[in-house]
Amino acid sequence: APNSHASSITKTFLCGDTPIPMGNIDILHLQETGAIWRPEIFLKPHLELAVYSQLDLNMYASIAKYYNNRKLKLKETEYLEAGRISAHRFTLKSTGTDIHSINFYQPPSNSLEGQQELARLLNLISDKITRIRVK
Repeated sequence: APNSHASSITKTFLCGDTPIPMGNIDILHLQETGAIWRPEIFLKPHLELAVYSQLDLNMYASIAKYYNNRKLKLKETEYLEAGRISAHRFTLKSTGTDIHSINFYQPPSNSLEGQQELARLLNLISDKITRIRVK
């Protein structure tokens, strides 16, 4: 199957032709999926892609975020750190309420340098949360 990973248990789950009922899902965050084969069939109701990121050397080191465009409107996408942190602001169409989501992926290594990088990235997230609260 296209974009399938032989050792991944998600192969059948993500490459089947059977729709998964998602009527109650507003935001769906997937990790380490690779590319989803035929998302217009797989994701019902048709969830719209908000963000997709994939590591250059490993297509299965990836994230994808979909949202229900019947209930939500994507108002803003901000990349706090390319390939690492993204933030999204959705508005609930029925009430105008904002919903914020921050994705953090590809954490640094466990070395001393990695721990320092992790602290820097967490500070970026903290700054974003502070800016959201101030609005």
